[in-house]
Amino acid sequence: MTELPHATEIISGALDVRRSQAIEAVLREIVETGGVSEKLYAQARRALARYDNDYMVRGRLLDSACDILVRGHQIAADWLARHPEGPHVYRDTLGREHDCNCRPYIEAYRTFLADHVVTPCMPLHGPLMNRILLHVRLNHDVLGYTTEPDQVLFVDSMDFPVVMDLKTGSVPAGGDLHPWGLQTAAQKDALLANGVQVGLRMVLNLREDGTYRLFREHQDRDIFTIRDAGAFRVLVQARHIRGALGERRPWSGIKFNRSSKSAAS
Repeated sequence: MTELPHATEIISGALDVRRSQAIEAVLREIVETGGVSEKLYAQARRALARYDNDYMVRGRLLDSACDILVRGHQIAADWLARHPEGPHVYRDTLGREHDCNCRPYIEAYRTFLADHVVTPCMPLHGPLMNRILLHVRLNHDVLGYTTEPDQVLFVDSMDFPVVMDLKTGSVPAGGDLHPWGLQTAAQKDALLANGVQVGLRMVLNLREDGTYRLFREHQDRDIFTIRDAGAFRVLVQARHIRGALGERRPWSGIKFNRSSKSAAS
C-alpha cells in the first residue's frame, strides 16, 4: 500500500517552492560571482539542514512536554535530560553547544493551562473510540493524505472540541492563505472523516519569553479564512496529479505519491 503524503509536506511544498528557488538562486549567484567558495556553499547548505533538524528536535520535546501537562501530570526536573530524543544540548556545525531552549515554551503552555479550563478529547464512539487525541496520526482515505493534530481539546465552555495546533517563534507571513490556516483545516477535515465532531480551529503560539498568544478561528482572519478547507483540497488534488506525472519537489528530490484513492476521483 502506498504511503499517503503528509498534510504539512503538501502545504510546505506548495507555499515554499518559490522561496526555496529564490534562496537557491541567490546562493548560486554568490558562488558564481566569487563571493564564496563551493566549499563554503556546501557548508551553508549543511548548516541550514542542521538548523531544520534542531528545530524539529525542539518541537518533539515540546510536544511531549505539553501532552504530559495537559493530561494533568507534572514534569520532573530532569525530564529533558532523560527524554528519549537524547540530550537537550546539541552541537552545531562549528562544535558550539546550544540548548534546545524548551523551558520558556513549556512555561508558556503552563500559563495557558492556568488561564483556561482544558480537557483532552477522548471520543466515545467511532474509529478513534477511547483514544486521547494528543498527537494521533490520522489518515484521510478519501482525499488521500495523512496528518497529526497536535491536540484536540475541550477549552472553557465550548460545546465541541477545538483543533489546537502548537507553534513557537514568530508568526509567518501568510498572504492570501496562511500556512497555519491550511494546516488546521487539513487536521479538522481528517478528524471529521474519522468520526470526530470538532468545532473551532485554534493556534497556540508559545513564545520564548514564557508568554503565549491564542489565535482563534472567526477572530483572527489573517490566519483563518473560510477558504482554507477548499484551498487545501485543491493542493491535495494537485499533489496527486503531479505524483501521477512523476514530478519532483525542488531541493529534496522526493517523488510524489503515484497512487491514492483521491487520484481517481
